[in-house]
Amino acid sequence: MLITVKRMLSILIMTLVLSLGLGCSLDDGSDNNDSGNDGSDKNNENVFTFVLDEISEEIFYDSSLTMTMNEWFFQISEPNSISYDAWSAREKIYMYKDEKLETPFTGSDMVNENTVIYTEFHYNDYGKKTGEISGTITLTDISNPVPKVWIRNYKFTENSPPWWWLNAKIDMGEVNGASATLNWSIPVYEKIYDNWGFVPGKQSNFELLVLPAGGKLGYEVSVPGIKTINDPNENIGSLGTVSIKGVSVSGTINVTVNGEPVPYIEISIMDEGNALLNIAYLSPTGPETSWSVQIASFTATKKLKFNILGYNKSNPVPGMSGVEIWIDELYEPSPALQISNAGASGIMIDLGDQNW
Repeated sequence: MLITVKRMLSILIMTLVLSLGLGCSLDDGSDNNDSGNDGSDKNNENVFTFVLDEISEEIFYDSSLTMTMNEWFFQISEPNSISYDAWSAREKIYMYKDEKLETPFTGSDMVNENTVIYTEFHYNDYGKKTGEISGTITLTDISNPVPKVWIRNYKFTENSPPWWWLNAKIDMGEVNGASATLNWSIPVYEKIYDNWGFVPGKQSNFELLVLPAGGKLGYEVSVPGIKTINDPNENIGSLGTVSIKGVSVSGTINVTVNGEPVPYIEISIMDEGNALLNIAYLSPTGPETSWSVQIASFTATKKLKFNILGYNKSNPVPGMSGVEIWIDELYEPSPALQISNAGASGIMIDLGDQNW
């Protein structure tokens, strides 16, 4: 499955944010009386809950990272980006801090990956939780510090959206070496099981999303083989052994604006087909600032090019008030930079002094 310049956000967040952002309606949740990963509250069948990191994936790349509710909402509502304050004022729909729905969030509230949100709506429009498929997987080439890893289950049909797209984070808390056999589980929802083709005998695929410690963008790792799932509560056993090896790409960048350091820079590392491999985030930057990312292990050689964005603020949310792009430049090394699966180091990106 190809992922291009902007990662496709999980369908789990699309209905809540994108559909509501466009003024669409949601299920009122009246049929839901379960608790747990389906987003419902066991004390009130009309209240649904979710944890931000479960549906945002890479936004909280660092476990200690915090941001405002406006910043979080702005990022997950791409491509129709809007702040939480603007969205809730327009739609008259709110996310709450408590299950009684008495204290709504405001855009200035700070949130992190463990923040719990309470709503009156299905956050995924999949209905109530029907079951939970589960199993084990053995991961090898685990880096230190240990990365975050999500497991995804999906089924695509040719020239159409996926029949379903489910994901959950694997608990890596007990990993203390380069390999580990881990349990995983992914919730299944009624609309997927009953209406969208997730029925006994259907085949589906699995993949992993690996987010290295210190990175902001993960890479996909395919899980070989296709599994037939016969029951929404099926334990399908082992998915086998999968390497999650990352390849290091690093170097330095030399750039200033009007002779001054740039407060914040993003270096998008792309292959010759413009597929985004990863992004290096730098703040602040000087005449020669080091950068380093990991990309998924590969077989054939790759030709790399770089798109550099420089902002007037540190850690900006593009499009938010006061954020200006000072640098937007494609850098293609000459001669062409070919790298092997051993990675590459010492890459020098020299843009010199830019005028603003």
